[in-house]
Amino acid sequence: MYIARPRVWQSVTVADPRSAPPADDLRRLYHDQGLSMAQIAERYEVSPSTVHNWFRRASIQARPSAATLRTDIDDGDMATRYITDRQTAAEIASALGCSQSLVYARLDRLGIPRRPPKPRKSPRPTAAELRRLYDQEQLSVSQIAHRFDVTPNATYRWLHDSGISLRDRDSRERIDLDELGRLYGSGATGSELARRYNCSTTTIYRRLDDAQIPRRAAVAINRDALIDALDEGLSASDIGAAFEISVSAVCRALEREGLQTETQKKRSQASEHYLALVEEAERTGKADYETMQWLQARTTSNTRRSG
Repeated sequence: MYIARPRVWQSVTVADPRSAPPADDLRRLYHDQGLSMAQIAERYEVSPSTVHNWFRRASIQARPSAATLRTDIDDGDMATRYITDRQTAAEIASALGCSQSLVYARLDRLGIPRRPPKPRKSPRPTAAELRRLYDQEQLSVSQIAHRFDVTPNATYRWLHDSGISLRDRDSRERIDLDELGRLYGSGATGSELARRYNCSTTTIYRRLDDAQIPRRAAVAINRDALIDALDEGLSASDIGAAFEISVSAVCRALEREGLQTETQKKRSQASEHYLALVEEAERTGKADYETMQWLQARTTSNTRRSG
């Protein structure tokens, strides 16, 4: 029987943007000494995303990533989609198979101004209307926010100003979006914020979208960065947390570069060891107990997967 173990959340130390090292030191490490963002992050005991934010504030030109150099995406097609077809950045990114940050980077490079956000459809509701929607109709904070085309944080303020008590579920799930934006802007990663607020990373990014806080451009995870992370003994999940990408994306990058984590190496070595025993057993017609146990485990595992 599976017994769920309680999660233990660690305290999060968020880097203060004022504690960033001098820009000249960063340039020297990055351009003169050729250190990667991951190596600089290790030196200052921060995440690579924090280093990325330091670079941006210090106007340090990062080395070009593979994403911005993609030749399969045509600037003219992107401009037509944005200007003529009035597609959003999210729609363009989905159609072309790229990130929204890449879309905005290309538009900025082409000198195409971004469209202003849509105006709000409705004015602030009265306290009586809020009480009717929240208490009588039992609409959620998110549903009320969607109806008036505002963020959930604005709806929380409306309810508070109107003297309306929050339901237990809404009280538990509330995240101060102003604080969230400040912490995210100071360099905190999605996983760090998730631990701080005792929620999932998906919830953090959904709240950032609710607050209309633009996400940072993803730190390019190249071969050097992967090697640096593996040298530090990081697992795939640790690498994903450091670069704010999924574990599956990390595994794909490792496979693409022909690299493995320590856990993957051990699994591979174990498989090679037992496969050699199987080959020996087939050659001699004999198999020891250990080999038979491994074969039985493999057969059971494959049966479960096919089922």
